[in-house]
Amino acid sequence: MAMATWWHSVRKASLTGDLDSLRKASAADINAGNYDNRTCLHMAASQGNIDVVRCLVDGCQADLNVEDQFGGTPLDDALRNCHQEVARYLTTRGAVVGKTSFLGDHSGILCAAASKADLALLQALVRGGANLNLGDYDRRTALHLASSEGKFQVVQCLVELRADVSVQDRWGGTPLDDALRMGHKGVFSYLKRNVGGKYLCALSLIMRH
Repeated sequence: MAMATWWHSVRKASLTGDLDSLRKASAADINAGNYDNRTCLHMAASQGNIDVVRCLVDGCQADLNVEDQFGGTPLDDALRNCHQEVARYLTTRGAVVGKTSFLGDHSGILCAAASKADLALLQALVRGGANLNLGDYDRRTALHLASSEGKFQVVQCLVELRADVSVQDRWGGTPLDDALRMGHKGVFSYLKRNVGGKYLCALSLIMRH
């Protein structure tokens, strides 16, 4: 079978979940990329197909951290498409984000993990190289979300993972502002102890007026 034809058959197997065909493929075939150097693992991670991802990694010797021509790894694909189970699995196997990955696309899964209080996933994502201080289209980060919802354990986890307490959204609001506005006193007090002095001075002036 010609190399191109064989690669397409492996790609089809990964897209359709044909695990038996994948197990018969060689590591070289599994790790071969298309014209953008995207491999079967990139595609399975992008689709969120955890069974195929596990098969490729555990049974087929897929390269966890291969980069496509844009600098993205399979973990980047899972992060960009908010596939939490796939992202968690890949990070436990040692996956990392690419050197020139689509960093702005990581905010969605970070915020989702914060909203669900999935501390293990947040920790795993940071180990994999995800940037906690990335925000969504309104520049709101996972710490903004956790603070506004009063999720103390999540806030504590994010701060311990070195999330920026004074990061500002598009309106200039910080996680401390969110906690204050929503009346989450415990979160507010904790953040206040961890925020920089310059911001605290500004906040004290606002609160006196």
